[in-house]
Amino acid sequence: MSNNKLKILFFIPTCFGVRGTIGTYRLIEVLSSEHDILVIAPDRPNEEKYVVHRNNDLMVIKIKDRSKSDSLNKIHQILRSFVPDIIYLFNSPSSPAYLFSLHHLFPGIKWIADFRTPLLQQGSRRRRIRNGHFLLQFYVDGIITLSRHSVKTWIPLLLKKTTPIPIGIDTSKFTPKIYQSKCLYCTRFVFIGSFHNLRKLDFLISYFSHAVQKNKERFLTLDLYGAGPAENKLRQLISKLHMEKNIFFKGLLNQEDLFQKLGDYDAGIAYVPYEKYDRSPSLKSIEYAAAGLHVLASDTSAHIQQMKDHGLHFQLFSNELNSFVDNVTECAINGVSTEVSTSNIKSVHNCDYQSIVKNHISPLLMEIVNG
Repeated sequence: MSNNKLKILFFIPTCFGVRGTIGTYRLIEVLSSEHDILVIAPDRPNEEKYVVHRNNDLMVIKIKDRSKSDSLNKIHQILRSFVPDIIYLFNSPSSPAYLFSLHHLFPGIKWIADFRTPLLQQGSRRRRIRNGHFLLQFYVDGIITLSRHSVKTWIPLLLKKTTPIPIGIDTSKFTPKIYQSKCLYCTRFVFIGSFHNLRKLDFLISYFSHAVQKNKERFLTLDLYGAGPAENKLRQLISKLHMEKNIFFKGLLNQEDLFQKLGDYDAGIAYVPYEKYDRSPSLKSIEYAAAGLHVLASDTSAHIQQMKDHGLHFQLFSNELNSFVDNVTECAINGVSTEVSTSNIKSVHNCDYQSIVKNHISPLLMEIVNG
């Protein structure tokens, strides 16, 4: 380290820039403006089609299989050449293997574990992952997380102190809506997310179809942005419900194009199923807020905490039919205050990546290195 400039090596669990990992690659990019950065990522050609962001200025080294001896030898060579002050692990089932194979060889390097998502694997694999992470906590010098609950899905017996950080966005990528009136009648709704069975989007589509039927005079529409294995099943459901003129799949866009598209809508729906995700902060909710949309959000513990921590306001609904339909109807028939959306635009800057790095990440890294 020289002049408060650190050398940081990141292990990331996916290709750099894959959809759904903006919190990973933007944090790395912001840190690269102040520190020397090297990224080690898996070489997975099948993931390339999901890459929505590229950065040719970052040094990203792809490793085919980090569990084999030849791959570990390559990593050893990289570490001897780069000599980082800190190795930064984003949560992955393989994180303990990297740490245990390298820690004793490079005793002067500090280690950080960053838990972004809950552990979803089940059965015997879940037990093996948890056993490895229980030991990991005694070797790392710090744990960063969006939610301590998420960490405890990986390490149920969590004995290490964790440092909470906000879920982040890049506010400079948004062009917030400017409102001329104080009341907005919402008819154009949008959802951003992964079309995975665990996300239970069949409920969202079914609920929205009921809202359409109840508010025929308003002609409500819902555009869905994203991709995933459940898409065909969801398309069949839309056809079964005769919602082809109201609910549309818009595909997977790169982040810049998507953020500009958000201005076309009145309200964003941050539907999050309670199971597995109740305490996981929602990125889509603050993206809607940054774009100046009215935010309809599931009443998860994480959404309630986000409002409390960052001064945001979401219109909450419970994940059941009547509550969802009533809240959509209120937005469409009675209208919503645009002053709330304007206030959210200001408050969401607390979640900007620049602010997170400046106020949370960099101070922690410097404290660990200097400690």
